[in-house]
Amino acid sequence: MFSSSLSRLRTGLAFLAMAFSALRTAGRVSALRLTVAFVILMATASQVFADAAADELLHREALYHFYNNDYLKTLVLLENSHVGSNHIDNEYHNLNHILALETNLRFGMASTVDEILQHLEFTAREKDVKQTVLMFKGRKAYSQGRWREAANLYADALKGRTLTKPEKDEALYYLANSYLKVNQVNEAAKVLGAISDGSLWAAYGYYNLGVYYARKDPDHSRAFVSLRVASAMTDETLEGLELNDRIQLSAGHIALEEQDYNKALSFLKNVRAAGTSAPAAIYDYGRAFAGLGRYRTAIQSWHRAKKFALVIPGVADTFQAIAYGYEQENLRATAIDAYLEAIAVYEKELRQLDSITNSLNTQGALQTLVEIKRQNNGVEWFLATDLVTNTPTVAFVNFMMEDPEFYGLAKEALQLNSLQGAVEDGLHQLTVFKKMLTRRAKEIGGAAAKGQKKLDTRMLNALVDERNELAKSLAEAEKKQDYQAFSLPEYANAGKKLEQLQAEMQSLSGQLSERERQDYEQRIQRLKGLVLWNSVDEYKQNRVDVVTTMQSVDDQLNQLKENFLRLKDDFGRGHGLFQSKIERVQKLTSLYSDLRQDLDIELKELDNELTRQGVELLKQHRDQIDSYYVRSQLALVNLYDDLALADLEKSKAKSDKGEAPL
Repeated sequence: MFSSSLSRLRTGLAFLAMAFSALRTAGRVSALRLTVAFVILMATASQVFADAAADELLHREALYHFYNNDYLKTLVLLENSHVGSNHIDNEYHNLNHILALETNLRFGMASTVDEILQHLEFTAREKDVKQTVLMFKGRKAYSQGRWREAANLYADALKGRTLTKPEKDEALYYLANSYLKVNQVNEAAKVLGAISDGSLWAAYGYYNLGVYYARKDPDHSRAFVSLRVASAMTDETLEGLELNDRIQLSAGHIALEEQDYNKALSFLKNVRAAGTSAPAAIYDYGRAFAGLGRYRTAIQSWHRAKKFALVIPGVADTFQAIAYGYEQENLRATAIDAYLEAIAVYEKELRQLDSITNSLNTQGALQTLVEIKRQNNGVEWFLATDLVTNTPTVAFVNFMMEDPEFYGLAKEALQLNSLQGAVEDGLHQLTVFKKMLTRRAKEIGGAAAKGQKKLDTRMLNALVDERNELAKSLAEAEKKQDYQAFSLPEYANAGKKLEQLQAEMQSLSGQLSERERQDYEQRIQRLKGLVLWNSVDEYKQNRVDVVTTMQSVDDQLNQLKENFLRLKDDFGRGHGLFQSKIERVQKLTSLYSDLRQDLDIELKELDNELTRQGVELLKQHRDQIDSYYVRSQLALVNLYDDLALADLEKSKAKSDKGEAPL
């Protein structure tokens, strides 16, 4: 009795469980996908790596962006890996700390530099890392003009033996320069002697020493010696060649000041024609020949500088120098043409200066820089060495970028402008994502409403009713000691068949003899007794099995009821399934909007200061060109006057001789 009812009850439970599972899956699969997509979209570029392999991967990726001067991307990648109390003891983890230091220094984030340095001082155990920390502290002090502190820090860094050769040379260079800044020239010279032979750090150091001697010592012999040593230590790399050009130019300029023109020529002829120092060297080269009285050769040299922009040192001077050279050669007509050309060139330069100044005042320096950057795809477009093909605007920007203060502000403004672009992209993505979440919330709300209609409680209630009937029957069977109620199915079936046989026998009693009837009755009673005996024998075990099964059914019904109520609640919430995600996106949108507003304010202030400095620098150049323009006009007027006087004297001389005047 109980076995068949329990079997039907189990079948109903399984069917209802499958129905709930299908409804739950259909209602939540879209939400799950959107949740995964949201997590992927909102994940930051930086990750907390837990082993050396991950640190190496991070280092290589960050280093790629660092070498491309994309310091913002480098910092984003390293952000979660270079701060905090945890310290992973592996090579690349330390390298990531150091790369973060270098990037923050170049990005101008001094407070973050201090934070990383403090972290490394507290956590780093490796001697080479500790020495590197001292070197970065020295660089920071040096960049802020604290020369004695920088010297002490570099001296401490050099006391250890774990620095690599390039690191040691760099430390010695900055130590020597720090000594020069406080006028301890003898200490600086001793330090430079310890730099590796052939190192560009030594070349730069001796170059600075030579410039120091030239400025401070009336006797330039030590300056020339230092510059010759510096030149000998340059290499054939592009940086080495450019440095050697500057060394030769400086030496030549010093010789010109001493009026030792042959010595000046010996230095200046070594400056490469394709280098950035070429225009200034060409001008000084011509000056040296002019000093020797060789004006025609000087003029030939000066003509070579005319192809360069006038903002490059020495170029504007060459146009007047050419006319002056022709005057010295007594070629007055040619000199007049040269002065007229110079005046025309200066007028053109003044017009271009007015144009770019108006552009700066109208749209700001930042927009001008962004437009030029967009037109020139190079990474450091304002350091381009192709001086001949540069447009006038690029040439003027190059001129402004040579000013250290303007250069620093420009770099910061361009980096913040790049960050602003990233913020704009983020706002756009968040707006699109919010619209998508809102749309999907409406869709899931409709699906939930349909799902609620499919939730039918009748089947669940029927199962509960059947379970209650079984429990009631179980209680009655125990009360009456109904042994056959808990018998196995085969015994229960056998009992029913015996009842049927007894009924058939009674219906056929008229056809049976009394003996046959008693015989059949005895056999049926014996079989009934056997069935009852077996039922009584297994009564306790069968009862325990039935009770255990009922408890299992109760557990399943309770779980099914909980699932039913939870699914009903989920369907009831509908749109609310996405509400928390929409609120999070809204919060992020608000943060991005605040950041954009802060960036707008900061960029506006930077742009105003950058524009002011740019206009001031251009004004200085304009004043110089204007003075050349006025001087050329005066020289031209004087030349015309000289020609007029010469013609007047010739006419007077002919008149005195009785000849016809000119």
